[in-house]
Amino acid sequence: MDLESRFWELCDEADRLEKMHGDCHAFERPMIDIIDLVEANPDRRELFVSCFSQLVLWQRAAPWALVPFCMRRLRFPEIQELVHRDAVASEGTAYYARHMNFWSDINHAFTDDVWEDAEMFPYYSHEKHTSGGEAAPQ
Repeated sequence: MDLESRFWELCDEADRLEKMHGDCHAFERPMIDIIDLVEANPDRRELFVSCFSQLVLWQRAAPWALVPFCMRRLRFPEIQELVHRDAVASEGTAYYARHMNFWSDINHAFTDDVWEDAEMFPYYSHEKHTSGGEAAPQ
């Protein structure tokens, strides 16, 4: 299976598990697998930026938390820049109103010293157990 197909298969699995169980722990494993896939293939970064971009622009289905979860670890500046461009271009529209919380979650994944959503995911539990407001390395 090629990398892009595997990426979308994992997104579909996360989406299916979220819909079936409705709890973020149920779909954490496929999101971790996405991070592992991306990190194992640094030479395919452009492909993965394209895939995450489709998720940011809601062109493909995935759990709401998938992009912030993955970006907390991967930190692709292209995704943060896409969020900013999309928000600026749609300011004052219904599209903006529908997406602003999603964009905020993604931005927090990039900017928080201790990610505000870390408590929801065992993968990021190390962030809850740090002192001085700095995240411990993984």
